[in-house]
Amino acid sequence: MRLSRSVNRILAVLWLLVGASSAHAQFLTNLTVTTSVSAGNTVYEYELTNLQNNSLSAISLRINVDPLANLTNISSSLGWLATYQAVNDFVVWEATDPSMDLLPGNSARFFMTSPLSPGLRPYGILGFNETTLDFAFNEAQVLSPSQNAQIVPEPGSRVLISLGLICIAAQLNWRRREV
Repeated sequence: MRLSRSVNRILAVLWLLVGASSAHAQFLTNLTVTTSVSAGNTVYEYELTNLQNNSLSAISLRINVDPLANLTNISSSLGWLATYQAVNDFVVWEATDPSMDLLPGNSARFFMTSPLSPGLRPYGILGFNETTLDFAFNEAQVLSPSQNAQIVPEPGSRVLISLGLICIAAQLNWRRREV
């Protein structure tokens, strides 16, 4: 059974890194983020809740980040192993032992710091059931370090303003010709 779990975990983590999106069992989670600014950097605090109704334990969390995120202070309240390289566009936390899995009905916190402001990026959570060897994957978007976080006017607004100014100029020009 030990070898089987190891092989399944390796396959499941590879599946997480590739980003597949189908599921084999019920897996309900909630991921929320709180950000704050400290010494010019944004501190990201994620709370992952593995909902009570689950048949799976959460064993891995992947959050996509900008390749220039320059993450520091990467940690978790569970002591999960964090994997991040500056050239990658993601950080992964994973349970190193079954005793570290996030069981249904429990929550954990994950932390990282970046000089970049928050922007929406994909994330994925991997669930695994030791008894049935089922796994599932949840994915959505959450705030994480991003260069594209600046708020800019929508192109539609610019177009409408430009069209309005062109119409006003045309109307003034038409009236001037009438006189």
